[in-house]
Amino acid sequence: MRNRTAFWFLVFGSAILSVARPVGAANPLPQVVLEEGVPVLQLPERLAQFIQAKFPDLRVVGKEDMTGGWATFRGKREVPYGSWGDFNGDGLTDVALILLGKGYWRLLAFQQLKDGSYAALKLEEFPGPDDLEYTQIHPAQDYYLATLKAGELIRLAGKPLQETGPKHDAITFFMVKDASSAILYEWTAATDAENADFRRNGFYLISCWGEFVD
Repeated sequence: MRNRTAFWFLVFGSAILSVARPVGAANPLPQVVLEEGVPVLQLPERLAQFIQAKFPDLRVVGKEDMTGGWATFRGKREVPYGSWGDFNGDGLTDVALILLGKGYWRLLAFQQLKDGSYAALKLEEFPGPDDLEYTQIHPAQDYYLATLKAGELIRLAGKPLQETGPKHDAITFFMVKDASSAILYEWTAATDAENADFRRNGFYLISCWGEFVD
């Protein structure tokens, strides 16, 4: 197992981008619908707008992308490229997504803030010298995301690991063809950090197993 830090990803120098949340507005949740038997993720409107505006070279996975390892999700009301939960314990729904670019892909967390805006946090930290190169070589369809609920143990090839059990919901990233290879992303506060963005939004700690250990 390996532990290391996924650094805060500052989007164009600003972490607050969408309009303020009206008083009393509901906590928006992603929804999964079936279209011709294929699960499709519908994001909260503000999150979809955030991604479109700040990541113009990336897009949310579509029905046509559900090939390879992702084809096994056909007929299920879950998607392999997204997971969500309360990753930082503030009561709001945060979302982790695989987003597709031209010839590469990204793995990012979108932390919902109290005013209804979002902050983007870089996850990734894949094996090798460069995350971009890794995604250019390995198709996104070889991996899937899942939420590990607070207090639960991560399972590798069906076996629970006693050393895990996150305080908050956490993000897990698995290889489709190797259930013993995984990355666990756990949010942590950083109130004493020198970096103001770390102090404000925290960052993710990473634990790796199997093929993700380099």
